[in-house]
Amino acid sequence: MKALQLIGALKTADIVKRAGAKFPGGMPPKEWAKRQDLLVDEVSPEADAFQEMDREFYSGPENLSDLVNKYITR
Repeated sequence: MKALQLIGALKTADIVKRAGAKFPGGMPPKEWAKRQDLLVDEVSPEADAFQEMDREFYSGPENLSDLVNKYITR
């Protein structure tokens, strides 16, 4: 999330922050198995907790490639 903020992708960083906030502790565990267990048991048993954020993310609120290129060439 910090990297997104650093390049100026504030809308995308907000989506990531809101998605992470659905997990206990505010971010998902790094370990895949633990993350999957939490998703199934607590965060989204019906697999719908992230649908709205998925739509937001994939609608491309920001052109991440352009932002990265602008950051690199500063």
